Amino acid sequence: ADDLAKMLMYLLFFLMVLGLLAGVFSQIEAYVERKRRQKLDEEAERLKTEAGISEADISCRESAMRSKMQSSLSEASERKAEQRRLKQLEELRIKAKAYNITPGNKLGTQLS
Repeated sequence: ADDLAKMLMYLLFFLMVLGLLAGVFSQIEAYVERKRRQKLDEEAERLKTEAGISEADISCRESAMRSKMQSSLSEASERKAEQRRLKQLEELRIKAKAYNITPGNKLGTQLS
């Protein structure tokens, strides 16, 4: 019984040490990841500086692209509306032809 108690104490101690090591390793891993991201951010900033691109330039380019996309969308909707109007006009022409309506014959006569 005494040996079993000692063995359980050693096992508990071993598990506590493993838990502490796992915590230490996870902290080290998080630290390394933060440093890696920091280096990547510094490298990106250095490249931006070398290329002469500032945050203002990037936001200006983004807004220009957004406005270009917006104008192309509005042009597309205008084209769609124009196509709709042309289709309605064509339908009116077909109806006018069916009812024999011409510019000289405003009332027209329905064909039997």
